[in-house]
Amino acid sequence: MNSTVLKLIVLSIIALELGGCLTLSSMHDQFTEMNVGCHRDSIQISNERYQLNGIETWTAVCNGKTYDCDYNPEGNSSHCYLRDE
Repeated sequence: MNSTVLKLIVLSIIALELGGCLTLSSMHDQFTEMNVGCHRDSIQISNERYQLNGIETWTAVCNGKTYDCDYNPEGNSSHCYLRDE
């Protein structure tokens, strides 16, 4: 195999892997924006967890309010609950 072709394949794989990492975080921003009405630029995501059953959970902070959020890919649904503090 030509070394140029091999380099392109390796670079493509790296780009896809890095893009996948960015997409998950962006996905949590999008779900939070849909559920709480804050603009994506105002949302801070933390405590991202991925469970073996596919459910994802995270904490979102927007405008001084903290939300516990989840996404269930099986049911294709997401929710954010305002945390009582």
